[in-house]
Amino acid sequence: MKYEKSIYEGFELSPMDRDTDIRNKIQKVVTTQKPHLCWICGKIFPEKTQMINEKGFIDNEPSSCYACLNCVDKYIQGETE
Repeated sequence: MKYEKSIYEGFELSPMDRDTDIRNKIQKVVTTQKPHLCWICGKIFPEKTQMINEKGFIDNEPSSCYACLNCVDKYIQGETE
């Protein structure tokens, strides 16, 4: 992990669409228990990989997605540098 956990969990990854109702959003650094696809780069990461898990309700439907730390690092660097 390049940054502290709190930076990853506090960084706004998902673009907010004014027409989309997002509720109860939680963003956490997790260690995966099975392979997951990064929604940013499209690569599949094996189990026991640290990733960002975003979950919540979009338009009253449950939603969950994962982002790899490499992609999130690029977003953070773009915003902070």
